[in-house]
Amino acid sequence: MKKFQYRDDEFGTITLLLHPRARHLIFKIRDNALQITIPKGITQTQIIESIDKNRENIRKIYAKKQEKILRPGMLLETRSFSIAIQTHRKNHFLFKLQDNTLFIFCPDEADFESANVQKTIASGIKRFLKREAEQYLPPRLDRLSKELNLTYHHVGISHGRKRLGRCDIRGNILLSYHLMFLPERLIDYVIFHELAHLSEMNHGKHFHQLCDLYCRGNAKILEKELKAFPFPIE
Repeated sequence: MKKFQYRDDEFGTITLLLHPRARHLIFKIRDNALQITIPKGITQTQIIESIDKNRENIRKIYAKKQEKILRPGMLLETRSFSIAIQTHRKNHFLFKLQDNTLFIFCPDEADFESANVQKTIASGIKRFLKREAEQYLPPRLDRLSKELNLTYHHVGISHGRKRLGRCDIRGNILLSYHLMFLPERLIDYVIFHELAHLSEMNHGKHFHQLCDLYCRGNAKILEKELKAFPFPIE
């Protein structure tokens, strides 16, 4: 993909990504800067017009992104522990799990708008999430599969946020450690979703019937709740 830059009075330097398969403009915030994927053949005038037309929506994207910035005073909850972000006078990051709370100590001069700082904090959280997921998710999958008299081949822990679970044709199931942010009913929904794939590898009518059966008739409600869930990290 070819990259170009455009300077906007409100949004600063905007990165334009020319994608040959793009059909319309796609607005994203990356590293606290606006990025627009553009289709082939679009003119600069059309791009500027589109930015002006979508300014309010772009502001909302920025505001939503700001809500997800990990900063001091923030308290997050996972299935197994709380996360408390604080500052200290030292020049390094410190992660300490104590009394079911993961304390994250950040340098008091850290720039929390910085992509590197956000990545450091998120990476530390993910290490502990993975550890907890390895202890909680396989036994939970084993219990639910036995209740349904289903047999899978192997379970592993993955890191995907957008793809929280996966089941292949051999019966291998992957469950993301991001599930640890969810309440138990939504964790179980993802597990039931993957267990339904043991019989149906597609998302056809029979698959949805199985998934709904496993979820005791609540599959659609749980799916909607999962889609709306505000994951704190990507």
